[in-house]
Amino acid sequence: MAGIPDSFRESIADHTTGTAVLSLLIAEALIREKRMIDLEKAVTMAVIHDIGESIISDIPKKATEFDSKFLELKHEAEKKALEELFGKENTSCTISLFHEFLKQETTESHVVKAADRIDMYVHALTIVRAGVPTERVHSFLENIDDFIEEYESYNIIAEIGIELKKLYQKYCIANKS
Repeated sequence: MAGIPDSFRESIADHTTGTAVLSLLIAEALIREKRMIDLEKAVTMAVIHDIGESIISDIPKKATEFDSKFLELKHEAEKKALEELFGKENTSCTISLFHEFLKQETTESHVVKAADRIDMYVHALTIVRAGVPTERVHSFLENIDDFIEEYESYNIIAEIGIELKKLYQKYCIANKS
């Protein structure tokens, strides 16, 4: 997060834990709604979704907006990092889950991606509440309407998005004026 004081930056471990817990809670809610989802697969995917960043670090969002090749290179580097962490012969399941997450074609991958973004939104709102200027996190929160629309077929995720939007309006937009 560019321009965010070090004391407010979220570690990969913090983010991964948040994403995994949110994935678990969302998956359980979907199960209660009688939706088909493999809870263990979703949580495992959440645990490994950013593990490659522990070796390669993260590429700033702005870089991937300027050139989509950065995103492709990031994903390839993360795959190699997973192979380095777990050994090439032991990574077939891990790499397969990582690719499934990137492809975004399954309920489990949708849940993990939503949880990933929810964790980011919650963190951004938390640091604004702690005193970090709104303009430093605005770019992380400005696409909340797109998030709600993207996940409208998952009621629980859309509802979370709507509540986050209310908090964004209350704490970020209101503080701009």
